[in-house]
Amino acid sequence: VLALYLQHARGESPLQAGLAFVPLTGGFLLSNVASGHAVARFGTRWPMTIGAFVAGSGYALLRFIDATTPLAAVLAPCLLIPLGMGLAVPAMTTAVLASVEPVRAGTASALLNTARQTGGARELVATAVERRLDGAHRGAGDVGRLVERAPEHVLQHHAGALLRWQRRDERRERRGGALLHRERLVRR
Repeated sequence: VLALYLQHARGESPLQAGLAFVPLTGGFLLSNVASGHAVARFGTRWPMTIGAFVAGSGYALLRFIDATTPLAAVLAPCLLIPLGMGLAVPAMTTAVLASVEPVRAGTASALLNTARQTGGARELVATAVERRLDGAHRGAGDVGRLVERAPEHVLQHHAGALLRWQRRDERRERRGGALLHRERLVRR
């Protein structure tokens, strides 16, 4: 979407639009490395939550961008998004892969990626249908409409994942407690 905004709303060439994404790569690189350290220290929940909040903040700021917004002002939200996603996604992947048997790791990874891609495609289609129903072409304003629901989607996705992992942990604790109880009975 951002490439389309840069090319269609701002009139940038495809090369210029591509070069505008170079700083985003640095944000992903730094936050991916930080995510590994954060997961090792705090577990998966905090990096996912903080990452979703940071990325959601970046998406929310994109709502205020139009064709006249200075490129420097576009850079701030475009750095927040990869910083947040780079922090959240590796932690989410770690949590998902840790929750399945090693034999099922490929399936779990594929399912996670499919869910992320489907969510993004769903939001894109919903915005396109909404725009078509409105019957108005707004040009650069479409970028804002496209991303205005993205923070909600990201937060819903991560909130659902957190609830599933919390329930999984509770089940493990109950099973662990039952095993401890059995061990005590056997010892007597």
